[in-house]
Amino acid sequence: MALKASELRKMDDTELAVRIAEIQKEVYDIRHKQVTKEDPNTSRIKLLRRDLARIKTVMNERHRGEAAAQQGS
Repeated sequence: MALKASELRKMDDTELAVRIAEIQKEVYDIRHKQVTKEDPNTSRIKLLRRDLARIKTVMNERHRGEAAAQQGS
C-alpha cells in the first residue's frame, strides 16, 4: 500500500518515526530473503523505498517550516 503525502501530513512525528522503522525492517527482511533464496517479492522494495522517501520529505518540510518560523520571530 503506497502512502499518500496528505495522509502522512496528518500524522505526528512519532508516528512517522515508527513508520520509518517499520519500513526499514521490512526492506531488510526482503533483502535477507533475497540472499537466502526464499523468493521474496523484490518489487516491493521499490515501493517501500518510495514510501520512506515520502515520509522523510514530509518530516523535512515540517522541520524547515519550524526553522523558518523561529527565524521570523
